[in-house]
Amino acid sequence: MAVNIFTYQPGGNLPMVETHIMEHGLLYLQGQAIYMLDQQWYPVQQGDSIWMAPYCQQWAASIGKEPSVYIYYKNVNRFPTVV
Repeated sequence: MAVNIFTYQPGGNLPMVETHIMEHGLLYLQGQAIYMLDQQWYPVQQGDSIWMAPYCQQWAASIGKEPSVYIYYKNVNRFPTVV
């Protein structure tokens, strides 16, 4: 399992739409963001969590006046799910 903490300054964003073969998720520790999951848009803030299914398209941008910080987990040693 990989666990990372990401910090985006206000206005910062993922550089591209991502898709991963494994499920993963995150927990927002600080700030606010807008998250796109499979063409649906979700506002998130401190205390919110997101679970993402395998092959779920995702993109995010930090919004608000403070940095957006979240802890992210991903199972990196798992066989891909057949779709």
